[in-house]
Amino acid sequence: MPALMGLLTSEMLAIIGAVQDFSGAANFSDLLQDFIGARALLQGGDPYPVLGAAQAALGIDWPIQLTVVWLLGLALAWRFRHRHLVAGVCIGVAALTKLLPAIALVPFIRKRQWGALVGFGLVWFGAVAILLLLNADVFSAYFFANRETSLEQIAHLDNGALLPFGVHTAGFAGLAAGAALVVLVTFLALRRPASSPEVWALWTWLSVALLPIAWTYSLLPLFPYLLRTVRRSGPVPAVLAIGALLAPYWGPLPSSNPWAVTMTLILSALAFALAVQQSTRQRGEVVAVHAQAANQT
Repeated sequence: MPALMGLLTSEMLAIIGAVQDFSGAANFSDLLQDFIGARALLQGGDPYPVLGAAQAALGIDWPIQLTVVWLLGLALAWRFRHRHLVAGVCIGVAALTKLLPAIALVPFIRKRQWGALVGFGLVWFGAVAILLLLNADVFSAYFFANRETSLEQIAHLDNGALLPFGVHTAGFAGLAAGAALVVLVTFLALRRPASSPEVWALWTWLSVALLPIAWTYSLLPLFPYLLRTVRRSGPVPAVLAIGALLAPYWGPLPSSNPWAVTMTLILSALAFALAVQQSTRQRGEVVAVHAQAANQT
């Protein structure tokens, strides 16, 4: 289950009696999963029920995942990057789905732009306070469920997360290859200020690539940066980005195809890395031209 946003959702839905009010107009399976899971935990039941029958009973046909919040949160954080408090709030909202979007705080912390950290803290303090007011027991139930089930979920062969998939596929060599890719992207992201969307794409990629459990919908936060790479980068990054966009459709059942998920992560990392290199080179050329013109005058 997602982190604080899932717990908040489950408790709010419980309070308003959402199970009785659901109709086919509401199409979000993460909310449903978190509601059913949290209530089952509090009642001593299975926190991970099979949702097919539950969705059918509530008239829900197709899921929309909370990774949309992740995508929008990080995209808005980039949009408001010069308003540090607002950017931190956006990152905090994104991190309510999974904690990993908090990685996007690193560029702000490195520049000592503490307003972003304050904004992030305000969101999380508020979320925790609301949960404690609604039902303090949900915390212990949530952490107990994750302790019992997370390792089992990570070990599933259909898990497309980069590092677990590497282990499943090639043992230590696969883990080392995935870790090397993460180190490369981290190195590139740390070497350059997050003053361009190409560098921000690297931080977004890290937030997705470090997931211990990943499915096709987990890739959604990468989507706008892949589109931008296709439109505005050179031919090699663009081709890699197109491959990353198409990879989830290679399998007959994309949502259960770990090869496609991992391939998207690999191709997108290479596309973003090359786009950053190209952008840096172009900026250097522009600076050189301006310097030459200034010298001539």
